[in-house]
Amino acid sequence: MLRAMDGSTRRDQRRLTQGTALAAVAAVACLAVAMRGLAEPPEIQTDGSIRVARATDVKPKPAAAAADAGFFQRPSIDIAKMALVKNGGSLVRLGEILQQPRFAQAAAKYDQWLLEGWTKIFPGAEPPPCSLRDIEYIVGDCMLSGRYAKPPQEEVNPHPHQLMFGWSYGFIRWQQPVAEIFAWLQRTPGAELKQHDEIPYVELPLGLLGPEKVCVGRIDTHTLLWAGGESTFLKRLDTFVAATDPPAWHDAWNEVAGGLFTAVAAETKYTVPEETDQTEADKLTRDFFKKTRLLAVGLDWQPGEHGAMTYKIHGRYDNEADARSMEAATRRALELAIQETREDAGKAKELKDKIFNDLLIALLQGAQIETSQTENGWQINLHLHGPFDIESNL
Repeated sequence: MLRAMDGSTRRDQRRLTQGTALAAVAAVACLAVAMRGLAEPPEIQTDGSIRVARATDVKPKPAAAAADAGFFQRPSIDIAKMALVKNGGSLVRLGEILQQPRFAQAAAKYDQWLLEGWTKIFPGAEPPPCSLRDIEYIVGDCMLSGRYAKPPQEEVNPHPHQLMFGWSYGFIRWQQPVAEIFAWLQRTPGAELKQHDEIPYVELPLGLLGPEKVCVGRIDTHTLLWAGGESTFLKRLDTFVAATDPPAWHDAWNEVAGGLFTAVAAETKYTVPEETDQTEADKLTRDFFKKTRLLAVGLDWQPGEHGAMTYKIHGRYDNEADARSMEAATRRALELAIQETREDAGKAKELKDKIFNDLLIALLQGAQIETSQTENGWQINLHLHGPFDIESNL
């Protein structure tokens, strides 16, 4: 559930979630990837069904109206206690998302995937004594990167550059005490119970996340910490115990916190050969990764089927020249995204796909961009607000 997910998509019409290499859409893509990364494992194919919002008379509201509508109003979570690292952090309020009525079928499907996946990886293991809906939130680091994925010779891919979002460790906060879950982990075939100072942890056998054994520790009555590799786990555990100060990017986190999804990428890795730039969009994204010092993203939406959603995307830059350059690039990226989505809408054969593209166009057209100097340097704030069906991306 918590492995890194690449930014490609199985749906040709979902340009928003592809690695389109658009500066503005790059951040939006990471949100969709993050959500899909929790919901859709790469080894198990879904049935391909898509639920898309029906046409509605709701008009996009200005981003400034989002706060008045009750967005980003949840109590803050003290991430300083999570000992988050310098490369950034992320939070998903998974339980609240899956408990929304519109996700009832999806939640049941993901629980079934968890059951089948666990028993396949660990033959003879007991079924999980919990549901993903029982999770209050997941907090982990934030690894944002881009890479070139060479398409097969027989295929033409206008967007061969993939965006990837992932975790290397995570804290899982549960709504109920974790004693039963921790005891279940101990009974996994091949698992070994260990102790580090006062904190017990389970080292699971190989097979869950690649070549390293995953360790899961019981931090308190409601929280588990996981990491791949025992040395990494113990290092993270020691950092957690000793943590007193919030991370350096804490103020950027606070600017976009309070929604259903929050992420700050304070370090990014872009390993794309320059000669593979095929489009204007590719060049915009290369410039974005080169100049953006920090990226903070928040996402929130109303629980109803046709509710509005709001993105907050904040980028920080070392100087005014970089900020102004990226503001122009962001506006151009939005123009390209709207143009591409209009082309998709014209090709759409089903009503649901046309509606999806129409809503996406309205969301992008209503974007508000503000560039200003702050005590941390220069910053670009991009806000998107409007009726958009997040369920289609799950």
